[in-house]
Amino acid sequence: MSNKKELSIKGTVRLEDFTKYNDYHSKKTTNAYFFLFFFCYWAILLLLELLMQDNFLFYIPKWVLALIMSLITIYSVKKSIKKRAIKEYESDQRIKNEISYTFSNEGINQHAGLSNNFYEWREIYLAKEHEKMFLLYTSKHKAIILPKRFFELNDDMDLFKMIVSNNIVESSKMKLK
Repeated sequence: MSNKKELSIKGTVRLEDFTKYNDYHSKKTTNAYFFLFFFCYWAILLLLELLMQDNFLFYIPKWVLALIMSLITIYSVKKSIKKRAIKEYESDQRIKNEISYTFSNEGINQHAGLSNNFYEWREIYLAKEHEKMFLLYTSKHKAIILPKRFFELNDDMDLFKMIVSNNIVESSKMKLK
């Protein structure tokens, strides 16, 4: 950190970080599917009750059955998302290397091995803070993953938030705590 307008951090994204990113990234979609499945299962159970009046399953309230079926479905969806994330992480050799970042008012410099990428702030689609990491989305489905352990001091995190908030003008693109 040369002056108060620049911050350098480095670290390696671990498997836990990558799977957590996928959890964060798919949370809205998973929740939406849960409610969709719940109402679909409930509607199906209502129709089945009309067609088969003497079925013993219908002594249990339909919403309870729909809830159980939805939870089982969402659990299996989350497991498959996690499996896919693990496969993605294991197949991506670059993500396992140490990456260093320098944040300034000009943009973000990302350095890994012999590769060097520069992102201008206008290229950042969305900046989000979660409990364990910051995500800087460069598109709707691709993000720069910055686990909070990359930041050595709390002051570094505060400086990072300040740099991001100064350079991302649209409040709709920034969700920092």
